[in-house]
Amino acid sequence: MSALGLIDTRISVKASPPVSLKGTLVTISGKLENNILGNWLGLGDKQVTISLDNSTIATATTMSDGSYSYSFTPPVGTHVVTVYYPGDWLYNSCSASTSIQVEEPAQYVGALLQKYAWIILLGLGLGAGATLALPLRKKP
Repeated sequence: MSALGLIDTRISVKASPPVSLKGTLVTISGKLENNILGNWLGLGDKQVTISLDNSTIATATTMSDGSYSYSFTPPVGTHVVTVYYPGDWLYNSCSASTSIQVEEPAQYVGALLQKYAWIILLGLGLGAGATLALPLRKKP
């Protein structure tokens, strides 16, 4: 318990997938827990706020085991997702954050080709005289 006599809480957050292509559904999930006599237990039927880059995008209600989830299609870019539980007359507030990255399809494929080009060359069995042109990723 805290100095005010409120019960401590904690919340976890996970993005799946953390790196995706534009138009891909991303699921934010985690668990809200409270500390009762040193044991962390799920805290159900509580509202948590989900924000993308400090702007609220949704609220979710925790299940009986404290779990929550929300799926959405984020815009292109690197973003911070924050989940916040405001607390109440009995429980302290808590929050947690994670990052997600959403890329344009061409950039994503180009990055994969650059990263795994040697595997592709080896797999194709290209000889010393062969030439392979790979698209280069544009720098912002």
